[in-house]
Amino acid sequence: MKKILTFVSSNPEKIKEVRFVLSHTGIPCRSQRMHLNEPRLESPEAVALAKARYAHQRLHVPIIAEDTSIYFKAYPLFPGLYAAYAYDALGLEGLLKLLNGKPRGALFKTAVAYVDDYREKTFIGTCMGRISRAASLHGVRGLRFPYERLFIPNGRKKLLSEMSAKEKAEISHRRKALEKFANWFITNEPRR
Repeated sequence: MKKILTFVSSNPEKIKEVRFVLSHTGIPCRSQRMHLNEPRLESPEAVALAKARYAHQRLHVPIIAEDTSIYFKAYPLFPGLYAAYAYDALGLEGLLKLLNGKPRGALFKTAVAYVDDYREKTFIGTCMGRISRAASLHGVRGLRFPYERLFIPNGRKKLLSEMSAKEKAEISHRRKALEKFANWFITNEPRR
């Protein structure tokens, strides 16, 4: 009998994306809306693991949680783990002003963490691209990560916020991390 995993997040759009990706792996996964504090740690991996540990301590079931950061080539550690804070403080227009005359390369990085009673493991997915010259108001759905309104993946012409769920899943940093997790989990799942 396969374990049923629980993905925890307060973001309904992340929950939809995770369920969509995992539905193609054969891994049973339910979701639980839960506010998770985002501690200021050294990496997205450490933040995702802290979230998963917190949820596991409360729910006592196998948990997956994630943390996503974005990095600008012009400012290698920024916004990074402070992406939400930078967005709240500067807004999209303020972030764009910081890049005037600077390289526009950017990297999305997602860490997915798994925690059960015996194991903890993290998985990374990335998506390289560039920051557009202006924020898009088109195609914005739900509570999408606001940086998706600025980010154009390499080899694409559309912003992430303008892509369908299927288009985004083809290149998504979150999908890449979840697929690494799924490959590990399927191989290492204890048989009962």
